[in-house]
Formats: sequence, structure tokens, C-alpha cells
Amino acid sequence: MIKEILYFGMGILNDILITLYYICVGKHLAIPASLLSLSMTLLGFFVIGGAVVNANWCLIIIYAVGAAVGCFFTIKLVKKKTVKKK
Repeated sequence: MIKEILYFGMGILNDILITLYYICVGKHLAIPASLLSLSMTLLGFFVIGGAVVNANWCLIIIYAVGAAVGCFFTIKLVKKKTVKKK
């Protein structure tokens, strides 16, 4: 059960990192974007190494659901901040 929670959290974290990466790229912030790219790549390889190599499809699905949750909440947060600025 702990492994599943970790993969769910990593899915959320990965999607948050991706969103921050695109924000940094859009603002032409090279160093933060590079560090986020490094983090996203390492996290991705950790997931691939832990789940895909062992053919644990349950962990892959849990990770994907976490990424979907992270995407949803990150978009809601960014949208909320954008509306408040206007």
C-alpha cells in the first residue's frame, strides 16, 4: 500500500513539475527550466525503472491517475491565480 501511495504522489509531483517547467520556459528562465527538466527526467526514469521493468501495471496506472489529479489541481490553481490578477 505504501508503494502505491508513493507512485500516486510521484504522479502528482511530476505533473506539477511539468507545469512549472512550461511556465519557466514561457518566461525564458533558463536555469529554473533546466533544473525542472532534470527533476522531471529523473522522476520519469525512477518510475520506469520501478514499475515498467517489473511489469507492475497497477503502479503505472496509479502513477497515471496521480498525474491526472496533479494536472487538474495545477490547472485550477493557475486559473485561479490568473483570474485574481485581472
